[in-house]
Amino acid sequence: MLQDQIFRGIAVAEQEDLSDKSNRDKTLLMEKLGVIRSADAFGSAAILRNKFSHHYPEKSKDQLNKLNLLIDESVFLIGVYDDALIYLTSKGFLRKDHGWGDQLRQVRHLTALRSQ
Repeated sequence: MLQDQIFRGIAVAEQEDLSDKSNRDKTLLMEKLGVIRSADAFGSAAILRNKFSHHYPEKSKDQLNKLNLLIDESVFLIGVYDDALIYLTSKGFLRKDHGWGDQLRQVRHLTALRSQ
């Protein structure tokens, strides 16, 4: 969702052409624009997501380990989402009164509870 929708929307707002860009190039552009802090960290989270999306029953222990990593990475991805909202607001593309602050606080609270 972040790459396909939010990053694409930011690129359109910034008048950047993504038609010939790979996902890595899109991530590097978001880092350059200041939307995300680290293209490498985002790439690592994406790789983990891709590995987790393929399920093989005979590798259940590996899947469990990946799930634990996925939970850890979710905290990072929520931060990326937060940074994107801050970026969009600072550029005037999004107003704070659209209610995203309340939703973000709820997600952070749930994430904090899960990590305890």
